[in-house]
Amino acid sequence: MPTEAGARLARTTATFEALRRDTAAARSRQGELFADMAAVVEKSPEVAVAQKAARDSGSYAAGSSADLFEAARAMLTPEVLERIRTADPAVFRFPGMFGAVAPLFPLLGA
Repeated sequence: MPTEAGARLARTTATFEALRRDTAAARSRQGELFADMAAVVEKSPEVAVAQKAARDSGSYAAGSSADLFEAARAMLTPEVLERIRTADPAVFRFPGMFGAVAPLFPLLGA
């Protein structure tokens, strides 16, 4: 996997596009893929060091859920919800961004 951001984005986008074209094949390999990824992460000293550094620096400390909810609620204006409802290309421009907005879908009916 490339370390440069542009090359990494190009590679991951191409991979997501390939998976999108053949969803059935992708789903059939899903369990194997996650098992392979877990094995790599589990054995990687680099990942262990990065996780420890993240924990030590407080990266995994998110704060109180009430504070996080209030901060998120302030960003969910009617305009933002409409952009999600209409699948605005600017909101869904990268494959991973779907996961960032998908939890908001229940709010569309509110």
